[in-house]
Amino acid sequence: MEANTDKEEVVYVNLGNDGSVREINVVNIFGGNAEGLIIDYGKYLDVRNMTTTDTIDLSGDAIKINSFAEKLYYEGKLESTRMPWDIQIRYFLDVREYAAEEIVGKSGEIKITICIAQNQKYRGDFYDNYALQASLSFDTDKCKNIVAPDATVANVGSNKQLTYTILPGKGADIEITAEVSEFEMDGISINGIPLNLNIEVDDEELMGQVTELLDAISQLDDGVAELQDGASDLQDGAQSDLKGGVNDLKDGAEQLHRGAADMKTDDMLYSGGNGTGLSFYIKYAEGSTEDNPTVIAKGVDENGNEFEQTIHINKINPKCATVVEMRVLEAHLGVDKNGGLSSLPLETGEMGLHDRADFMDMFQKQISAMRLLGQQKLAAYYQYSMQAYWDFMNKK
Repeated sequence: MEANTDKEEVVYVNLGNDGSVREINVVNIFGGNAEGLIIDYGKYLDVRNMTTTDTIDLSGDAIKINSFAEKLYYEGKLESTRMPWDIQIRYFLDVREYAAEEIVGKSGEIKITICIAQNQKYRGDFYDNYALQASLSFDTDKCKNIVAPDATVANVGSNKQLTYTILPGKGADIEITAEVSEFEMDGISINGIPLNLNIEVDDEELMGQVTELLDAISQLDDGVAELQDGASDLQDGAQSDLKGGVNDLKDGAEQLHRGAADMKTDDMLYSGGNGTGLSFYIKYAEGSTEDNPTVIAKGVDENGNEFEQTIHINKINPKCATVVEMRVLEAHLGVDKNGGLSSLPLETGEMGLHDRADFMDMFQKQISAMRLLGQQKLAAYYQYSMQAYWDFMNKK
């Protein structure tokens, strides 16, 4: 068997209104090495060249393309309709259950439930290594009193956008209620993104407590010393008592919130962390000026070690930056977080204190993935975020 040509791929799944799988397509992307003979493999019913008029030879599982395009995309429709997640979507109007097409144009109290669980018939490790982001959009002219526990809510024009993040290895039971008039809505979008948190979670209630903790930390604008102590306590607890310490984690979060509330700090820029255990806060340094803005970052790294960094903002290079430097830049520039906790790609959740990455490349990959998945609003948001950091680099 000939070796396949290096590539990237995006898998997208067309679901029915009830969450059942209609078809699965894979977009295969060949970059700078695409010139000449391209060899690939896949169990496809049919294939389509999305870039050029070059013919695709599909023989069994083998795909061959002779192309001199600088970049080539081809789409293949998979034989299988099995995916790592089992998704069930149900619709209720005034308590009675309806099919999706039956409630279009109706008025009353609507309830939508989405159940996401592991598909036990699927073989592979995607369920344990990919996070899901589910997004729904409601027209506020037609939908009032929207109740969506655990959702991140953002206003997009006259629409209210609800976003849910489901971590790897976890399912979700989502419930949304609203009072509707002549109801209609856009399709539900569910995106999968690789994310490895490198932690073991055994307690079912833990993620709820972690979410509460992150929400509290993200809203804190005070507490220098107490905040650092609380972050250290959180890191120590995550390492030693994670499996059985849900109550301790909750108490620590409450203590952190109470202690920090007593110490108002007007120049706090950011406080938070990521999935590796890295937690920190940022504030302007003494002597920081408009021409030479400087910050102090203090916290605990992913290994539980305390750190302190002095960062000169004008020296940050988004094409080779740490996650701390990008949080500094995000806060200093005031980049809109779109109703969430970050303007940065989700891959930053895997970065340690000293890891460096080309964030502009990460943004471009995220934008391409969103466009291929038909998520134009998310693609536009990441384009906006990337542009803010490009503008910063161009002004230097």
